[in-house]
Amino acid sequence: MPCDALIMAGKDATLLIHEATFDDELHQEAKRKRHSTISQAVDVGREMNASFNLLTHFSQRYPKIPLMDNGGEKVGIAFDHMKVRLGDLKLLPHLSAPLQALFQEELEEMKEKQKRHKRNRLGGLIE
Repeated sequence: MPCDALIMAGKDATLLIHEATFDDELHQEAKRKRHSTISQAVDVGREMNASFNLLTHFSQRYPKIPLMDNGGEKVGIAFDHMKVRLGDLKLLPHLSAPLQALFQEELEEMKEKQKRHKRNRLGGLIE
């Protein structure tokens, strides 16, 4: 969950490594489980003025990569056992489009699951 104390303590940090367990559609679940959504994690990095924000600890509901819009030039995603030099962090945002192309099928499945989940929550009112 976003935390003002973290933002103040990390002001102008070189690197923020932030959990982004849930996609934005599941903000209530994130709050209930005391985790952050992807957008919340990105916003914390921006408010902190971190030089770079590395998102990690994604829910296992994302089989390959999380569903996220472009987080900007200062945001990248981490994978288990990933190693990256501090000087190479700026390259991570450029991997977003190739990763989305590589995992396009899985991302489409996730989008369909999101639609079904939303429909079920709203009693079938959404097409």
